[in-house]
Amino acid sequence: MKRLTQEWITLAEGDFHAATREVAVTDHPFPSGVCFHSQQCIEKLLKAVLCERGVRFDKTHDLFALAALVSSSGSSPWEIPEAALRLLQPGAVEYRYPGDQPDMGDARAVHEACVSVRTSLLALLGE
Repeated sequence: MKRLTQEWITLAEGDFHAATREVAVTDHPFPSGVCFHSQQCIEKLLKAVLCERGVRFDKTHDLFALAALVSSSGSSPWEIPEAALRLLQPGAVEYRYPGDQPDMGDARAVHEACVSVRTSLLALLGE
């Protein structure tokens, strides 16, 4: 595995563990933090797969654009988990600003999507 790929995975795992800790909090929960770290985990794992495959990508938070590159770059197509990505996508930007904010029910659903997509992406990476 490439060194840079491993760095992407390490960063992604930090976000995953932050989201996992925060989703379990009962005193002063931070649902948008769960959503942000869940989204970041998947974004970084998508970038890890692309890095390992030698595919160039732009600096972006768009999970759908990154997933399309992953899907089209492997020897066997990776089925894009569209419903999960729709749950995860707002964590990058939308929930970072005042306005519509997730509640803990939303955060749990986003974290579950993260767990599922993370498992799929780690399998692509042979983890």
